[in-house]
Amino acid sequence: MPEAAPRRLTLAALTHNGRVRARNEDCIAAAGWIESEPMQSPRFWEQQLDEPVVCLVLDGMGGHADGHVAARSAAQYLARELPACATEAAVDACIHAASRQLFDCMQKNPAQRGMGAVLAGMRIAPEGILVFNVGDSRVYRVQDGYLYQLSIDDVRRPATPRAAAAARSSVVTQCLGGSNDYIALATHVSAQSMAAQRTYLLCSDGLYDALDIDALESALDHDLAASAARLFERALQAGARDNVSFILLRVDP
Repeated sequence: MPEAAPRRLTLAALTHNGRVRARNEDCIAAAGWIESEPMQSPRFWEQQLDEPVVCLVLDGMGGHADGHVAARSAAQYLARELPACATEAAVDACIHAASRQLFDCMQKNPAQRGMGAVLAGMRIAPEGILVFNVGDSRVYRVQDGYLYQLSIDDVRRPATPRAAAAARSSVVTQCLGGSNDYIALATHVSAQSMAAQRTYLLCSDGLYDALDIDALESALDHDLAASAARLFERALQAGARDNVSFILLRVDP
């Protein structure tokens, strides 16, 4: 039998400081490309999926020292190491190692004590997809025009609807780094099917806080480049009080 042709991967990605924050504390990584400087428009490209590809959205903890350093450092480590992690256990171990690396940096530089970052990501390989997260950055599957959240939010939500309405954001209950002493993580890792065409959205809370689920869904269609441009434009129009980062990707059979 002839050898099957490689799957095709289509990507659109952006990171931006938003309309309020002076500095971008987010970092994105996709297929070996890493960016933390604010972009003026989404990047769009296509490539063959003939080897594992890692996509990451990391949100540096804005209330902690050097959150932007934590996000980029963890992105660089994970982008380098995760392609070799073919199982859920291996991905879990790699995320723990990235967090330990942040604590090692803090030990060497006390000015960086407390720096941390939340993470959402995917490892896409010919044999299958692994989805993972720590914190409140998210991974969605796009199906029939609707978004289905695959990640699990690590947050402590306000106790009452009134408190929730008054709060600007939920309290994150775990992240990479983020404290003076090492804390073990309870990572979320799951496998996804490669049986058919799949589209995914990875994003920081700056996107889904600016745009509710209906607004996110209405911005998406089969044209990933146009969808990414609409997401960015509408997030800015909505005020974009936080950094805005996302990766849209489609895996074609």
